[in-house]
Amino acid sequence: MIIHVSSMRLKPHVSEAAINQVFQALQAIPRDVPGVLEVRCGRNVSRHAGDHSHVVFVRAEDDEALEAYRAHPGHRAMRDSVDVEPRHDKDLPVIGADLVY
Repeated sequence: MIIHVSSMRLKPHVSEAAINQVFQALQAIPRDVPGVLEVRCGRNVSRHAGDHSHVVFVRAEDDEALEAYRAHPGHRAMRDSVDVEPRHDKDLPVIGADLVY
């Protein structure tokens, strides 16, 4: 079992309606991709979030399922919404972590 978590900063021009569409597409992925058990996403409410405004949580059976999630058009739509331009030396527009358990 793998848990994948990403926190991200979105592009400034991405509207709330567009983000909601992307989140709906992400949350539909478990219906399309065998082995992806759960996808949850939303606004990052951590007081330590900095400018990482949104978070995605994925629970997958194995690496193969997680890679299929990453290849899914819903995931690609999210990637297109992320602000990938660093704003300073140590800036990371996306922080991802995978936990195997």
